Amino acid sequence: MKFVATPRSSADHAQLRQRLFTCRCDCRLPHIHRLHCPPPPGLTAQDIFEWTLFTLCQTLRVLIDRFNAKLYDRKRRWPSSLEDVFPCGQSSLLDSLMAWAADGASGFAVFSLIASVASTPTNFKQDVFRTPRVFALATAHLEAALDRYPTEHVSARVLPRFQATLSSCVADFFSTFGIGNPPAAKIMLHSILERQYAIALRMQAYLEPGREGMTGLCRAWFDLVCSRMGATFVPRGVAPPLPDYSRGMLATVWGAIVGMRSAKCTYAGCQLFARPTSSKVCARCGVARYCSPEHQASAWKAEEFPHRRVCKLLETLRAAIHMEDSKEWNSLIYDPEAGRSSREFLGRCHENNVNPALGKDIMVALGMIRGSFAR
Repeated sequence: MKFVATPRSSADHAQLRQRLFTCRCDCRLPHIHRLHCPPPPGLTAQDIFEWTLFTLCQTLRVLIDRFNAKLYDRKRRWPSSLEDVFPCGQSSLLDSLMAWAADGASGFAVFSLIASVASTPTNFKQDVFRTPRVFALATAHLEAALDRYPTEHVSARVLPRFQATLSSCVADFFSTFGIGNPPAAKIMLHSILERQYAIALRMQAYLEPGREGMTGLCRAWFDLVCSRMGATFVPRGVAPPLPDYSRGMLATVWGAIVGMRSAKCTYAGCQLFARPTSSKVCARCGVARYCSPEHQASAWKAEEFPHRRVCKLLETLRAAIHMEDSKEWNSLIYDPEAGRSSREFLGRCHENNVNPALGKDIMVALGMIRGSFAR
């Protein structure tokens, strides 16, 4: 919380983002080297930062909501008091969050945190209503999301990012402040009503009728906006549905496979900074790369997360999606020219009804999740 609440100037924010985009880790240390791998094709440092900030704000929102509801022992969990929610003072928190929100790519994430902090027994909610720029920025993020990902052409790859913008700006922010509170809605929409109405017309092609949860909150907000313009919000729901949890697991496995195939050497104890010209790929799984036979042997019999465990699972995965051919498999997971995304891999998993439990087993073998989580 202190990270996002610390007051910074525009120049300080630009410098901070530059530092976050630049890795300064000492990869000569084995335990540090093991955590590093190239990002999956199609993802940039900005994409990763955008999703990381969204996850951070969502986590803080959940913790603050639990604090408000007194659902846990304050002596053991954060936050234990309002001072934890306002580490740099209440007067400066909104300005600090607005500095994050000003970023056109990742700023949407902080609006869920603003809504959660506004539910605390403080004057923060009044500070938000005295700052019309907050509502204008949230509207601008929705407009940018619709321009970036037109709803009638939303694909499975970008849909989660589009969904994240809706979740933060509409389901968490506008709905929290406006639904069930006509005076508050009137204040919020005073300067942005026409822009919100234009967004509502475009969103009709995305939201599905009859859905509850986040979709229901978005539908309720846009219905409120349309009613103030004398119209009715009619969701048509032509966009494809979100991937389910098991599909997300397989997408994570695909990212790990691409990282291993693109690495300099998969052995955790290797300290190479550049990939040697003589590096070899494991003939059995076609994923793990090694700089020498010695490192391959060491990785195979390592005490912690030995390659022999994941190798058999990866071989099973290749057979499940009928990609035993090494050339075809290599083209799928390692083809810089093609700029591969996870779409083709996930499509094959879906066509062949791959059991999501296999993806969990691979993640356990790689040390990405604990074994108990996969049971």
